[in-house]
Amino acid sequence: MSVNQSFAKWLPKTKIALPYLSIALITVLVNFSVSPTVIANGTDREVFRYMGMLISLGGMPYLDAFYDKPPLIYLLAALVHGMGPWGLWFLECVFVAVAAMVFYRFAKVQGWVFPCLHALLLVIWLRTPGEVWKDGGRYGDTRSFVAPLLMILFVLLCSKINKRFLIGGVIAGALVMLQQEALLPLMGFVPVLLYSHPRKIQIVSEFIMGVMLAVGSILLWLYSGDAFGTFYTQTVDFAFSYHVSLLERLGLIAMLPGKLLYFQCLVPLVLVVFVGLVMIRKNKIGYLEVAIFLALFMQLISISLTGNFMWDYFIPIFPFLSLATGFAVTRLWQWKGSVVAIVVASAIYITPFLPVAKVLGRTYFGTRAPDYYSRFAPVKQEIEHLHGSHGEFFAMREGRALSINTDLEIIAPTKWIHYYVDKKAGHNTEAKIKKFNDGVSELDSILTDLELAETSYILDNTGNLPLGRDPQSKWMAYLKQHYDPILQNQKYGVLWKRRK
Repeated sequence: MSVNQSFAKWLPKTKIALPYLSIALITVLVNFSVSPTVIANGTDREVFRYMGMLISLGGMPYLDAFYDKPPLIYLLAALVHGMGPWGLWFLECVFVAVAAMVFYRFAKVQGWVFPCLHALLLVIWLRTPGEVWKDGGRYGDTRSFVAPLLMILFVLLCSKINKRFLIGGVIAGALVMLQQEALLPLMGFVPVLLYSHPRKIQIVSEFIMGVMLAVGSILLWLYSGDAFGTFYTQTVDFAFSYHVSLLERLGLIAMLPGKLLYFQCLVPLVLVVFVGLVMIRKNKIGYLEVAIFLALFMQLISISLTGNFMWDYFIPIFPFLSLATGFAVTRLWQWKGSVVAIVVASAIYITPFLPVAKVLGRTYFGTRAPDYYSRFAPVKQEIEHLHGSHGEFFAMREGRALSINTDLEIIAPTKWIHYYVDKKAGHNTEAKIKKFNDGVSELDSILTDLELAETSYILDNTGNLPLGRDPQSKWMAYLKQHYDPILQNQKYGVLWKRRK
């Protein structure tokens, strides 16, 4: 075969692969703007990494540490524990890239206009909606994994892949084991897509089997480690005590337009609603469109459950908003022609790209310090000789300092690794904590555990985040009785060392 013939056979394959390679490359580039070298470590992420470390050392979440998230994020963190702070970042990069690729393929099959741009917009929305995110972006939160999995599941159920309903059930089970509220968007689109299939009973059975396989495997692991009871208490009873009343939820829903504008996605949402209403009026809406719109609606409801509009609560909107936007722009092209569609699409695409360009410019050409590594460097240097120990270091009111425990593999002396009381006004009261701690206050439990372990070092950040008048006095009295301050910094507080 001649060189020209070889090139002729290779070129079509390259053209097919080029969009996927481009999506993968852009995903990696964008993800570096939320990597450990440029952003601060966050409390939730460090809790997940700590739980992963516990699992890798033979411990159990919910028994050895108290936190209200489902266990799959801990298992993912355990899987990449050896990669340090880059582990969860790497996993998210893979999840987002796969989600964007399958979305691109779906858009191509559906005949949507600008399929590659839709996929890239999904990457931008999932990773860095610009300056509206703290420190230019975050990674390692449960919803950062939930969002790409929702897209993958939606596309999978619409595909022709063998055993897609069984695999889809596994993914759906995994979603619930990642974040409790993920059940709501699943209720929006899964029943519609399953109902649209002619073999309803068979595919529903396969889907349920997949869910049971995923959820059952994780629950069996918890049961074998005697952690099932505490798992239920923390992830159901405790977690759902955050959820607010219907009246409060309606008030939050009324605030959604302003928040969506802040997150640069109000314009596409308005377009989606407009096109949806027109299609309903023309009676031209099918199962696929109903599934997209219901999922988007249910996800918007999900945001308001806990009474807070945290930035990461919005991430699972973006898969369905991307689907709805691609559908709406294509319909607009068909109805009004290419000029109108291009103008509207430009307004949708350019808005989130501009702040992202600023973030990427700062990432690759700026002089920003690597905050993740620098924040606790003096403390880690002081206690690095404790690597692999048990109970020798504890951080009070500084959840981000769990990175020290994780990186040095120091198991904390208490299960109360993240101080809950007064963390959120009206939610974590002392009475509530006592209800889930056999009537004992959180602070008393911590003090008892510190004494039993004779903890060598305590990093105290209550100077920046006080415990309240009486608990703060009790805490400071304990520190002064048993410890001496050896390091102090405005970023992390005071490091105390136990007297011999």
